[in-house]
Amino acid sequence: MKPTVPNHSSAHDHGPIYSETRNASQEFSFHPTLISWLKVFLGLEGNEILKLTEIGCRDHSCPVIETCLEIFDSKQESKRVIRFGRAKHLISKMDLTFSLKKQGMID
Repeated sequence: MKPTVPNHSSAHDHGPIYSETRNASQEFSFHPTLISWLKVFLGLEGNEILKLTEIGCRDHSCPVIETCLEIFDSKQESKRVIRFGRAKHLISKMDLTFSLKKQGMID
C-alpha cells in the first residue's frame, strides 16, 4: 500500500524515537509513577511485561509525538495497547485515565 502523501520535504516519516521495556514490578526510567498508576487502574499483578514506544519525527520542527504502551500478560500472552497523544515523560494521571476510558479499558 502506498502512502497517500508522497514522502518529500514537506512530508516526512514518523517512527519510533524511543523504546523501553519493563516488567510491572518496576517503573520506567523516565517516569517514576506510570506503572504504579497502571497497577491501580488495571489490576496488574507485577508479572506483566510493558513495552513503551515513543513515536515521532526526528525533525525537531515537527511537533507530532505519540506514546504507545503495550501490556503483555505473561500467563495468557494477551496484549493491551494504550495510546497517548503526548510525550512519554509528560503523561499525567489524568492523561492515563482519559486514554483508558476512551479505549474502553475502564468505566
